[in-house]
Amino acid sequence: PLSAFLDKAAPQIESLKESWKLAQAAFLQCAEYYSEPVKTAQPDSFFSRLASFLKNFDQAMADNEARAAAERVGGNGGV
Repeated sequence: PLSAFLDKAAPQIESLKESWKLAQAAFLQCAEYYSEPVKTAQPDSFFSRLASFLKNFDQAMADNEARAAAERVGGNGGV
């Protein structure tokens, strides 16, 4: 029974190992692209910082768009 399970699960395990290797390589390329220290970069901290940056960037873009719209409505903004 156990050997039958192992025989049936072996291809899935190999597939998971290959997927993990691909994901690890993609993460390392991403970390290197963003100038993270590849040897010590951890996915959880890297992606949480990236998500925080994107949230702040989106907020800054929205603020800038709102400011530009207010300036268009109010004239030159006193310039």
